[in-house]
Amino acid sequence: MGAGVALLDEDEGIAEWVIDSADVEPSVLEVVRLVKHAGSRGNRLSIGGVGVAAPEDDLNRGTVLRGFEATMHTASEGTRSVRDGFRGGAAAAEGACFRRQDARPGDSPSLRLLRAPRRVPDHRKVDTRPIARFVLVHGGWHGGWCFRWLAQELEARGHDVVAPDLPCEEVGLTPLDYAREVGPQPDAIVVGHSLAGFTIPYIEARARVYLAALPPLERRQVNKAFVESFGGAVRDSSGRSYWPDADTAAARMYPDCSREQSDWAFPQLRPQARLEPIPAPFGRGDVVIATLQDAAVEPDWQIRTARTHGARVIELDSGHSPFLTQPAELANILSSLD
Repeated sequence: MGAGVALLDEDEGIAEWVIDSADVEPSVLEVVRLVKHAGSRGNRLSIGGVGVAAPEDDLNRGTVLRGFEATMHTASEGTRSVRDGFRGGAAAAEGACFRRQDARPGDSPSLRLLRAPRRVPDHRKVDTRPIARFVLVHGGWHGGWCFRWLAQELEARGHDVVAPDLPCEEVGLTPLDYAREVGPQPDAIVVGHSLAGFTIPYIEARARVYLAALPPLERRQVNKAFVESFGGAVRDSSGRSYWPDADTAAARMYPDCSREQSDWAFPQLRPQARLEPIPAPFGRGDVVIATLQDAAVEPDWQIRTARTHGARVIELDSGHSPFLTQPAELANILSSLD
């Protein structure tokens, strides 16, 4: 009884009916669940992993159940047709052939599917594929905070998201130290932005994505990556680089962002200690998202380097910080990798 159907009744609370699949072929068992969206009166029925958006009136009239024949068994009520009583007596529409019948005392409520539904029209399908887990690893000067809007977009698509803070202010650390801070993520897609390209090869992961990133190459190769006009950070007495003021950060770090976005980010930036790459090969299935309007890491260099080292390339028409400027588009790309 893994799958289930939850039928929502505002008068009686939520009655949850679990599919009893004992007499049903697996290919026929297509009812999954009906869930109520938080903060909304709308509801959704998922059929065979494909969600069917149901208007509230449809649910009230029972039409969300159309196309099925089934028998509901419950110990608490006698035989009763859905059309005669469910949700305050509202009428069920075409094909809603559910009946409530007696069950043995103590039995869990169950719903027995007798006939599969009609084909769901394409325009009513929504994506309910299993969620992925993303670990978002920030680049220099930043923190997990920079992925705020990207994380929201991924979570809205049903994914789990973690965005750790790296100890970028600590002097003397290596990419291996950063990787230990994140820890093994064998079930996750690990996304590394910019300087995090030095770190993510050393994080155990299901897959790795280099976003506008500096890959783990020799320093002499990495030094060729930067756009000539990129710069403006200064160094403190410990040799850590930092952005001296909001205007410089807006002009050099965030030229693709609105001033509101850059002013939000600037006070959260931290000093970045020197970090030297430890060369490592791209892994099998690694993906490079090359940012075509990048004012920090040269776009052609991103693409050329990725192809030279056998990584898959996805081009995104954005600047260096698409998690700020285009979080929805970036979330769509990342979701497609699952």
